[in-house]
Amino acid sequence: MVEAACRHKDKSPPTTEVAASRSRYLPRPKNQWPVPQHVKQCWNNRERHRLGVENQNWWVWSWPVGLPSQKTRRPYTCGSWRCAGKCATHAAHVLFARLHEAVSRPQYSPDGWVFAVLTLDRLGTRGGQEWPDAREAYRALGSMGEKLLKRWRRLCEAHGWESFGSRWAVVVESHRSGWPHANVMLYAPELARELEAESQSRAEAGFAGRELSVLAHQDEVLGAGVRGELGAHAVACGWGIESTVERCRSTEALAGYMVKLARVPDGTMGELAKLTQLPHSAPFRFRRLRSGKGFLPPVKAANPAYTGALVKRIRGRDDGLVWPEVPKPKGGWTPERQSVVDAVLELETRCLQWEEMSAWTRIRGRPRRDSPVGPVSLWLGKVLQRATAPPPVTTWDECAAQVHRLHLQKLADSACCA
Repeated sequence: MVEAACRHKDKSPPTTEVAASRSRYLPRPKNQWPVPQHVKQCWNNRERHRLGVENQNWWVWSWPVGLPSQKTRRPYTCGSWRCAGKCATHAAHVLFARLHEAVSRPQYSPDGWVFAVLTLDRLGTRGGQEWPDAREAYRALGSMGEKLLKRWRRLCEAHGWESFGSRWAVVVESHRSGWPHANVMLYAPELARELEAESQSRAEAGFAGRELSVLAHQDEVLGAGVRGELGAHAVACGWGIESTVERCRSTEALAGYMVKLARVPDGTMGELAKLTQLPHSAPFRFRRLRSGKGFLPPVKAANPAYTGALVKRIRGRDDGLVWPEVPKPKGGWTPERQSVVDAVLELETRCLQWEEMSAWTRIRGRPRRDSPVGPVSLWLGKVLQRATAPPPVTTWDECAAQVHRLHLQKLADSACCA
């Protein structure tokens, strides 16, 4: 017999494809943003961290290259700026380090950097285009930024200045309302000196604060000065005339402004007074950072002396059974890699059985029997090494390293005694 839907509309689930598609566009509750799957599985996620080890579905197994018998198991961490835990802070520091290393190169003059905050003309009062919602704005940011940078390059060439070329970076952030804005840094010494001279003339004319760096003020003509020319190009590309552009005072402050790590924000920068402006409402696979080719240094690679595998726990839709699985690359594995992956899956299956047994004893009301596998564990072959728990550390990688050092010290002490 088919069950009838509830007569209350707010309790009836969507029964058709049309209703299901409409439910995706309903207003989202406050402080709830779409979260990718790899962020949901992160150990540093606060919601999953409260649930405990048994609810962690992704695990990372690592071992030294050429020594697969010595394996270390630790929880998966995403390292994404979308994470609600420590990963967002870590990602911000990594981005700050890359930007600071790029702008501190000896071939760049410290006073030749230009910093701009580009906001959107949401109502279309100047550009003539009204944005329907923030999602459409996020999708158009990439093409809008490329068009504006091309126009600004031509502007520098028209004035006989050195073009910034690929020496630029853009970081997208969000206002409190959820609408995006872009922080732009580019290297143009002649343009920076012209902007500084124009700011001084504005200060002599009686302007102060944010009015010194805004592209066009309400009492000024749009085409007045170099900021008027920059503002005309910004409006033509869909940006708002209330955007700001100025010469950067220091390279360290520039990198801090780009990622909001400055502890004492400048009062003239308006929206920069907020230190947390991550664009959580951005769609999936959104590129928050864009830069010129070869401008930013690459992200520091992991230790080449170690390799590993990501193990995911998959739950069947029909029977509800859980089994471990390692994502297989397109080209497949080598025979040596296949043997190590099989051993990892066997050990992960044993860990899963221990966790299920621990949960079963608690449900039955029997004496608590915790799983012998902690968040970080060391394995020699197929034997779990019960090392002493290390003191609290900052990251799980450091925790795994301390567990490994303690185990090696234990083996050295036993060898000396023998």
